[in-house]
Amino acid sequence: MARGAQHHRAARLVEQRLLHFGFQRAHLLADGGLGQRHLFGSRGEGAATRCGNKGANDCIVLCPLFPAGVRGDGNRDGFKHLVEADIHYDRILLDMVAEVGEKFASDFSRFALFGYSGGGQFVNRFAMLHPEHLWAASIGAPGSVTLIDPEQGWWVGTKDFETRFGKPMNLQALRRLPVHMVAGKADIETWEITHREGGKFFMPGANETGRTRPERLEALRRSFEAAGVKVAFDLLDNVPHNGLACVGHVQDFFAKALHDLRAVASAA
Repeated sequence: MARGAQHHRAARLVEQRLLHFGFQRAHLLADGGLGQRHLFGSRGEGAATRCGNKGANDCIVLCPLFPAGVRGDGNRDGFKHLVEADIHYDRILLDMVAEVGEKFASDFSRFALFGYSGGGQFVNRFAMLHPEHLWAASIGAPGSVTLIDPEQGWWVGTKDFETRFGKPMNLQALRRLPVHMVAGKADIETWEITHREGGKFFMPGANETGRTRPERLEALRRSFEAAGVKVAFDLLDNVPHNGLACVGHVQDFFAKALHDLRAVASAA
């Protein structure tokens, strides 16, 4: 399928299903440069309004939603791994951002990205594949994580990263990227995130990063930091699997990253 056709097919489904899939989405914030508009994403209309108005940050909100079962097979998880058959969700997202940039006559070639739950998995992997397109990334409570580990194959690690994606991981760009990770301490249910032998995504090492989402996010933090990537880490008391309870911390992280980005641009 041509890249443009992928985008328009997904866009139509997004319009039809936007309100029906909870956290099956990734959220983004795109910077058009000092004095221009910015995309700022969060979950749902109320949270988006809060983020967009936070400190008068001059942000445009885009909350893209990748539909479930786009190939007619009922698969809800394809977007989490960036590629599903011939559909490249990372490229579709870049096309969406470019379309918004064209509409507003702005350069959104770099943006910040937030995702929660399944969206958190998407941000984890998108940041590893396209750090040069981001100026900040926030990873919220992913059920599974991909570590920077050249000894383990994808998706657990990055051993075959270049073969799979046609480009090496740009660690230098990832090390320059402000990264935030957030989850609730009470997010301890395991029934949905435990990979069982014979399952769709089961592979050696699939469960070795921990039993719960906080444990797996901590493993991801250690992996990033071991590779030289600085991580701001928030583990929230008395919070279960609830993305809206995490939004304030995401707001604060993005607001600081945006302030720092603009300060550097002003000084240049």
